[in-house]
Amino acid sequence: MAALTLFKAGNGPVLEEFSEEAQLNPAAETVWACPINLPRKPDKQQGAAALRAAFKREVVELRSWYDLSLKNKGRTTVGVSSLDIEEIVDFLGAFIEGMPSNPRESLHPAYTLNFAVADLKAYYYEAAASQPGEWSPSGGEMDNWFWGETTAAKVLFTIKDLCLKSDDKMMQFVGIILLIPMSQSYRGE
Repeated sequence: MAALTLFKAGNGPVLEEFSEEAQLNPAAETVWACPINLPRKPDKQQGAAALRAAFKREVVELRSWYDLSLKNKGRTTVGVSSLDIEEIVDFLGAFIEGMPSNPRESLHPAYTLNFAVADLKAYYYEAAASQPGEWSPSGGEMDNWFWGETTAAKVLFTIKDLCLKSDDKMMQFVGIILLIPMSQSYRGE
């Protein structure tokens, strides 16, 4: 109202100070976006080779953001699998064409798979959250981005299908319970 009363001033320009401060809520004005432009996920008609290539490309594109996160925070949660990210990508990517050999022979393949997926998701989430600014995305926003927009999620849904068809009960368990959160399972349909 005080601003509107300035129109009643006879001469201008008018400069007036107001004692009230506007409250800013940057989270309300900010829309979170991934720090890289992800290409459209390959569809099933493009085949396994295209999906693997897109998956590798996506991980490589996130690398600088992951490295920035590591530099800024001085720590990472990636590492439970004892595999580096390239080994994780190769291992998970191999599932697209069938059950791969286990890079951690001392563990049951289901454990290796579960740990590799945990590291992959940590890599993606840490990379995506390292974008500049003070505002961070919520857990729900990160989940929706990862499960709805990344090729990695498409690979994990493919792995889930393979696990469910496996004769190994541990692999079935991983496919049913551990790979895809229940809140995101509808995306694989």
